[in-house]
Amino acid sequence: MASLLAALAALDRGSGSAAFSLLLTGVVLAFAVDPRATLTLRNFFVVYTTALFAVGVPLFGLSPVLYRDMVLYIVAFLIGYALSKLTLRAPAADPEPARRLGRAWQVPVRRLQVALVVLIAFQVLLLLSNVSRYGVGAFYGGQSLVDQLTSYGKANVLGGLLQVVHFLLKYGTLAVGVVYVQVCFAAGVKVRYRYLVVPLILLPVLSLARSDAMHGVAILLVIGALERRLSAAGGRRRETAGSGPALAVRTRAPVPRVALGIVAMLALVASVMIGGLRQSRLTQDPSDAPLLVRGLPLVQNEFSPIQAYSEIKENEERLGRTGGSTVVWPLLLKVVPRGLFPDKPINSGAYFMRVVRPDEFAQGYALPPTLFGDAFVNFGMVGSVLACLVVGLVAARLDVAYTEGRLSALPWFLIAFANFYALLRSPLSESLAGILLTTVVWLLLRRRLRGSLSAGSEDVSETGRPATPPVSAVPRGL
Repeated sequence: MASLLAALAALDRGSGSAAFSLLLTGVVLAFAVDPRATLTLRNFFVVYTTALFAVGVPLFGLSPVLYRDMVLYIVAFLIGYALSKLTLRAPAADPEPARRLGRAWQVPVRRLQVALVVLIAFQVLLLLSNVSRYGVGAFYGGQSLVDQLTSYGKANVLGGLLQVVHFLLKYGTLAVGVVYVQVCFAAGVKVRYRYLVVPLILLPVLSLARSDAMHGVAILLVIGALERRLSAAGGRRRETAGSGPALAVRTRAPVPRVALGIVAMLALVASVMIGGLRQSRLTQDPSDAPLLVRGLPLVQNEFSPIQAYSEIKENEERLGRTGGSTVVWPLLLKVVPRGLFPDKPINSGAYFMRVVRPDEFAQGYALPPTLFGDAFVNFGMVGSVLACLVVGLVAARLDVAYTEGRLSALPWFLIAFANFYALLRSPLSESLAGILLTTVVWLLLRRRLRGSLSAGSEDVSETGRPATPPVSAVPRGL
């Protein structure tokens, strides 16, 4: 496959034609995508990278040499993926099925639902606070979107604090949602999607946070897919040689695929309308065209990171090598508002904009550098290839949660999937900060749930039901 892709890239003699892009896209998708498990990190990486290069290069009239980078990155990712698969071991069997705890599982499920409701309440308060600053008309007229853009990278105490609160709420909610889904799957109880749709999709739409809403759609779709796969197992716990124990399977039918599709489509339409609203405010467009029409440039904007990547390579000498400083320091200081630390180090995307596009950066504009561009700024082409190799190594370890139903890998997979788009597109310090915060909150909740389940198992034994030892009762995933 790698040889075929390299040969195709060599066939392009600088034409950059749409026909060649279409051919290259078809070959990559046919040979690199795994059709047996659609919603995997492997397919996510291959499809996003292919679309970014094969569509973005002719769309912006960039050098067709970038196609070779695309091939190199996909091949590096697949090599890492294959190497990780070769060394992947089957996990030890869980000592006891989760559902032996009986009613003990109902306690953490209810507590997690309450926790999600509390987080929803905090999100509503934050939304009301933002609306009250502008007024309903100005807020939903797009003024808040303009201010967010023009204040990017500038010292602002109040704005910085609100961004930190939003960051903590966003990833804290995601972490609680991951634990909630894991417990429901382990216990064989129904996932109540209203506890996920409201904080991950509905409130972000009402807050005009279109990217957050689309991240919520992605995680909702993969949870639904996991639920259907588990439900299709027939309600039995199965042991498979080489794949470890499957998750406990729900006894009730999963949420219909059509319902999730409708929610996803409504969120997509809302996101395009939000983008059209921002576009009209930034350009002062007096047109009476519908917001959906004015939001069409968003489709082009989604491929704009290829411009940043191309310019990073073209300005290699001006940018030099940051050696990881534009990743590590912004990551460590993520929760510190710039208003309290005006000289806070900037991430790779802001560094690129400051050097190459200083005028646009001063006005608040920033192009996402992509995973490839961020690694290139820090460590050059070798760093970009190694970054894809490492992502492939990790992705193969996590995809087993989707392909084989391993409880121990489920939360890691959901956390990675929810942040994978940001990892491939945004500055590394931003995406890694989200992943780390979600992971920390999940680990703390997991530790708390261990105590709840152990206490719950003792309560069950007092009622006359078979008692399960506290350690063996808790699946390894918790």
